[in-house]
Amino acid sequence: MYAGADRPRVLGRTLPSWSLFTYAFVCVSLVSGAVFGWPAMRSLLRREGTLADRCAGGQTECTQRELGFGLIFTIGSWANQAGRLPVGAILDRYGPRVTLMGSALAFALGSAIFGALSSLESLCAAYALIGMGGAGVQLSVQNVSALFGSRRNTAMSSLSGAFQFGSVVYLLFEVANEQAGASRLSLLSAHAAVAFLIAVVALLIWPTRPFAPPKPREAEPPGEDAPKAPAPTPPSAPSASVSVTPPTLWSQLSSSEYLLMLAFFTGNALHAQFTAGTVGQQLELKGDDDGTMTRVYAAVFSTSAASTPFFGAAVDRYGTVRVVTVVNTLLVVANAVLMVPNLAVQPIAFLCYGIGRVCLWASFFSFVGAQFGFAHYGVLAGGGLAFAACVSLLQYPALQLTLEVFDSNFIYINAVWVALTISMYALIWRVHVTLKRKEGQATHAHSPSSESHTSDKA
Repeated sequence: MYAGADRPRVLGRTLPSWSLFTYAFVCVSLVSGAVFGWPAMRSLLRREGTLADRCAGGQTECTQRELGFGLIFTIGSWANQAGRLPVGAILDRYGPRVTLMGSALAFALGSAIFGALSSLESLCAAYALIGMGGAGVQLSVQNVSALFGSRRNTAMSSLSGAFQFGSVVYLLFEVANEQAGASRLSLLSAHAAVAFLIAVVALLIWPTRPFAPPKPREAEPPGEDAPKAPAPTPPSAPSASVSVTPPTLWSQLSSSEYLLMLAFFTGNALHAQFTAGTVGQQLELKGDDDGTMTRVYAAVFSTSAASTPFFGAAVDRYGTVRVVTVVNTLLVVANAVLMVPNLAVQPIAFLCYGIGRVCLWASFFSFVGAQFGFAHYGVLAGGGLAFAACVSLLQYPALQLTLEVFDSNFIYINAVWVALTISMYALIWRVHVTLKRKEGQATHAHSPSSESHTSDKA
């Protein structure tokens, strides 16, 4: 199905699309989403006494220690999102192979440092490398979805699912640390070795230029829908009326549909990042003294990635607007349940948050790829996530406000997140109106055979 000029070959054999997708899925699963396994990593760090020196009077638990943990996650999660802008520019300039190798090596370095050192400064720097390196790995392999034609949204969203599934790595590390006594140094060193292996394999099999979509005749399934002769262009829609000039980066960045989807993503990403960084502490305040419910959260969060193929199929069938409306509703419910002090009902929040979060990221990636193609994908997706990451830095002052002003009462901030998420329905409606208007404009400017390219099924 690969139609590009840089077709990967190994031992003289062309690699099939499914093997390339499998490699991409494994890469993302193993490293890209590790930074969001933070609740489990926080438990491991607390068990080892990391940052206990920030507490006065010989205490091991204090606000300053929690703010230190919050700072590590804030910087790591910011790098994972904001790092996509420079990584995206490198991807567009130097291609996926160089970007994938460099990102994997950056992740390996970050993991090695995070395992070996324990000062706040070194942990922050290492987690930033882990976050940025993981983001670069994901961004470098996402274009493999172009090989799957009409199923590109399913392929793209599956990679977003792999990203979230990757958070289970730190859960496994935390369990190995408690049950088998495995040290942070040995666990993170092993993770660094995995990232280094990814870079080596990328050198051997990953292309230097982005994948091209399958040719129309290759995208058609066999049978009664087999390739047919192309229909002649109707007189009412001469080919001269269809512009062949490729859109510029600026025209795509400044388009109404991109800006509206970016606003929707950014607003929801803020509270989603805050929850990822603080859910362990919120559960402890609800009575999770032994960390059991935190592990349940980590397990549900990672396995929620299984919802992404269904999300992609739903977008292909029902369109972006209907699906993101459901996603937004899940996030409203998650924040509302987190306001409830009863620990037993929190798995409802875990499930809604896990599915809502992974589909939020998948909706942005698939929307950008489907609406604008991959010529400027690195900057469009990377720039969007960088903008959202800068806004998400507000999670740290929100945590500080909660701990120091509201005496660690998270009800108030979760109420703010509920209100913010509800306001996102207005943006969803505007996306719908904008896409419908563009579809109507395209109906008059293009032949019927090209109408499907401007529908709201992003």
